[in-house]
Amino acid sequence: MHKLKKNRVQPVYVTDEAWRRYLQYWESEDFQARSRQATENRNTEVEGPGTGPSKHGGGSVSFVTTQERLADSSETPPTVNDLYLHLHTVNHDRMTFIDTRSERFYDRLQSRRQEVTQATPEQAVDDEAVYLNVAGESSKGRVYGLGS
Repeated sequence: MHKLKKNRVQPVYVTDEAWRRYLQYWESEDFQARSRQATENRNTEVEGPGTGPSKHGGGSVSFVTTQERLADSSETPPTVNDLYLHLHTVNHDRMTFIDTRSERFYDRLQSRRQEVTQATPEQAVDDEAVYLNVAGESSKGRVYGLGS
């Protein structure tokens, strides 16, 4: 649908009447207002001006599927940190973050993990608990960085 709207070329499988209605709707004030609002929402800079909109590199693949794929390709199950790095770095390189928010969050995550490790060196670190601590309150039932 995006390509139809962008190119404004009627495909052979769309009737003349349907195409006329599409064009009419795309030009309507209601559609224009919704489009402006959606653009504004996508471009929200959650971490402040200049940080850019939030992104992730998971594509249309669900978090659970990504987790399963990483588990299949490794001898050990992926940690929450492994999953975060996979989803928030360019081409899953685990070094180049896709946006400022991702990098800042990961820095806070590593700092908090180091604090916990130093405070209780004799105990194994619960990476999921540390992650949830750094992520804070969930928004609309979602935890930042891990999908819904």
